[in-house]
Amino acid sequence: MRVLKGEVHNMKRRIVLVTVVCVGVLAATTGTAYALEIGQKGLDFTLAGTDGVVYSLDSFEDAKAVVVVFTCNHCPITKAYEDRLIEIAKTHKGRGAEFVAINPNDPVAYAEDNFENMLKRAQQKGSCIRTSGMLTRA
Repeated sequence: MRVLKGEVHNMKRRIVLVTVVCVGVLAATTGTAYALEIGQKGLDFTLAGTDGVVYSLDSFEDAKAVVVVFTCNHCPITKAYEDRLIEIAKTHKGRGAEFVAINPNDPVAYAEDNFENMLKRAQQKGSCIRTSGMLTRA
């Protein structure tokens, strides 16, 4: 498969944007930012997916790249970018990239972000992104 120079640049920009958002969410929710170097293995997790499967980081060991997006149902910015993110995931899935959306929010504080509503949203959007519930470390 031939990848054009501009396409690689755009993909790098998107990955940087997702990384910045992820680090910002982690810093805001845990008080600690985790920075990983390219190629460094991420922190393991165990999450129930909206497809009924329980995932861990090892679930994606065959992927060429794993893009983890911290997102939720109630945020207006998330809603604004959701369809674009789904299109990016569809474009890169055929290239070996797996996209995982993790909702780090407390479902008690944000009822719209509970697992039942995540299921509804995933079905409504028909997303190829594997959507998971609350982040827990394995």
